[in-house]
Amino acid sequence: MGRVLLGGDVRDAMLRTTTGSGASAVTNTQFLPMQADLEGQLTLGGVRANASFGYEHDGALEAQVTDRAEDNLVSRVYWLGIDFGEDKAWLLRAGRVNLPFGIRQIEHTFFVRASTRTDTNDAQEDGVALAYTGNKVRGELMGIIGNYQLRPDAYRERGYSGLVEWAPATRVALGVSSLMTYAALPNPELPFSPPLAAAPLLRQAHGVFARVAPWKPVVALVELDALINDQPNAPGSRPLTEGWAGLCQFDIEPLQGLHAILAAEGTTDPVLHGGTSVSGWFGAAWFFGAHADLRVDEIIQRLAAGTPSSISAMSLLAQIHLYL
Repeated sequence: MGRVLLGGDVRDAMLRTTTGSGASAVTNTQFLPMQADLEGQLTLGGVRANASFGYEHDGALEAQVTDRAEDNLVSRVYWLGIDFGEDKAWLLRAGRVNLPFGIRQIEHTFFVRASTRTDTNDAQEDGVALAYTGNKVRGELMGIIGNYQLRPDAYRERGYSGLVEWAPATRVALGVSSLMTYAALPNPELPFSPPLAAAPLLRQAHGVFARVAPWKPVVALVELDALINDQPNAPGSRPLTEGWAGLCQFDIEPLQGLHAILAAEGTTDPVLHGGTSVSGWFGAAWFFGAHADLRVDEIIQRLAAGTPSSISAMSLLAQIHLYL
């Protein structure tokens, strides 16, 4: 007997950002329709078909189905999967899938997600993924064949991404991640890509992560990744660049449905050719209904703009999320 699951997400935000300081400070306010997706899954025995379809005003470039300057249709995931093994511990999927790497979180602008290009906003890739979920160990390995919503073919990355996580105790999980992709040309529309030369790019990210709940109201998330970009045929003296990205986040729930969120992050992205960016997040989330939440974050950043320059920014981000 088949089973159908249907859902949807609507997420809107207001972002107010001030860059610089004193008389030279510039403030910009944006109202952002961040997500308007329908999602569904059909299950027939051990076979699953899963897909999402939605609208984006001017974001999610790599998930776009249409190719207009604004107001595009997007599809973030679509895959066909088979459950097998004892207690269906194994899942084999083919299609457009979230990359198995690091901590899966909704904050797609965190450095660990942006610099590794493993966010759930639009960084999914087409390929084949095999996942295992056991009592104390889970893992997934994906063979990446490229993003076929991206054109031309030279921009498509091909390679692998994978993770393994071990839970030695009920409230502790430790993991490792690895990613390696090759593209004939770096996509100039992606974040951090313009400084790269128009030459083949071998991109790597390797890291460790942990999820720890020292007591019930507190969850800590930690991730540290090494970043490597290699363009052996690029002109100039820096074909190989290395960097890192790190995150430490605390989620504290003093009352049921009310969360305080604190995060510190940093990165030296290899594409920036020097300079370290740091950021602090101070937020609160309120799950005020069965299918609704409100979140407000104050974000303080110092962003590298090439050695030794940097840009200071302070942002207020307010989001409302409705889902089924």
